[in-house]
Amino acid sequence: MQIKYYKYQSSGNSFVLIDNLNVKPLSNQVISKIISTNEVRDSDGLLLLYPSEKFDFKLIFFNPDGSKSFCGNGSICSVHYLKSKNLIKNQCSFQSYGKKYNAIIDPEIKIKMVDISKIKKINNGYFVNSGAPHYVEFVDDLNKVDIIQEVTKIKSSKFYDNLPCNINFIQKENNLIYIRTFEKGVERETLSCGTGAVASSVVCSKIFEDNFPLIKARGGNLRVNYKKKRDLFYDITLSSNPLMEYNSYLKIMSS
Repeated sequence: MQIKYYKYQSSGNSFVLIDNLNVKPLSNQVISKIISTNEVRDSDGLLLLYPSEKFDFKLIFFNPDGSKSFCGNGSICSVHYLKSKNLIKNQCSFQSYGKKYNAIIDPEIKIKMVDISKIKKINNGYFVNSGAPHYVEFVDDLNKVDIIQEVTKIKSSKFYDNLPCNINFIQKENNLIYIRTFEKGVERETLSCGTGAVASSVVCSKIFEDNFPLIKARGGNLRVNYKKKRDLFYDITLSSNPLMEYNSYLKIMSS
């Protein structure tokens, strides 16, 4: 059995995208086999596109460990794919991880994210849910951070058992944020993380009472814009210029 896929990336965050808009839905057994392929294991996740009665499409995202979540960069790649196939115009709506999202192509792809009203101080950092749970910690020199060592410390903290999350280390320079992210479900550092960029931007805004629209990850840049009223961040958008790198076929063994 062969399944066509598209290899995508947004600011270095890499994905395997499969178009299921006009075919029979994949069984759970086949999805499990897809996730176990080297192509998905070596990526940062699997994007499955399905039709939707209410929206332009439905996105189901799987981490390489098989867990589901919302993915900001993955959503951006999915919108890019649909636009490239002329299946949407310059705006669309979609469902992912139980929520509705809107997107605009102008010319960057902008995803309207969930509102954020709660930022919780925990240990040396901050916890915020930006569509996915994130812990954000400031560091003096991002290049000197031993990611594995620091992540191991954070995961051993009492809060992590109740709030398992992605872990971000950020360095602020004027209105720029430099970021490194260890993603839950991928279980390693990735070259960027969309929801991590959003979480880090609003945390900085909360603390320093300023805007931080440009997030510089190791794989590229992301833009985060929002409006703020007291402790509420709303009209949050995540923007990037994704790239479809190539397409090929996954070979899935039949039972």
